Amino acid sequence: MRNILILPIHLLETYTYRIINYVTSFSHKFEEEKSQLNDFFELEESNIEKVKMFSGDIHFGKCVMAVDFNCGKRLYYKPRNADNEHFLVDYIRFLSTLGLKIKLRIPKFKNYKDHFWHIHKTYGSELNYRSDLTTYYHNWGVLLCVFYFLNSQDIIPDNI
Repeated sequence: MRNILILPIHLLETYTYRIINYVTSFSHKFEEEKSQLNDFFELEESNIEKVKMFSGDIHFGKCVMAVDFNCGKRLYYKPRNADNEHFLVDYIRFLSTLGLKIKLRIPKFKNYKDHFWHIHKTYGSELNYRSDLTTYYHNWGVLLCVFYFLNSQDIIPDNI
């Protein structure tokens, strides 16, 4: 009976230790990249107001973090590189040269070796008229066709 209680405590300690290391690593990376992020995303030298963990997918045991700044902007820190986003942008650009009109608005992002940052974007606010809906959903159909052709997985709004 005594061994049953030890296992959950050990798991909790391990998990807590990993979270502390991850937050420490995130803090160091932010401090190192702060001036680059300020210039790239035009953060106006603002300070962090709030950091929210688990704001999206978990990648290799590390979570997406939402970072709110006092200038009103939000960045997302993703613990993987942006190779998928680069590929998709290039592929959509290639399809455009073939005459396909595809609108894929990947938020502005700053890529690093093992992580990237991207700006928060709200979609759908540009829909003002009924005709906009037809175009909007037609474009989603085209995008879903592209994702199917590429055998894409994890197609959720956070990722597209």
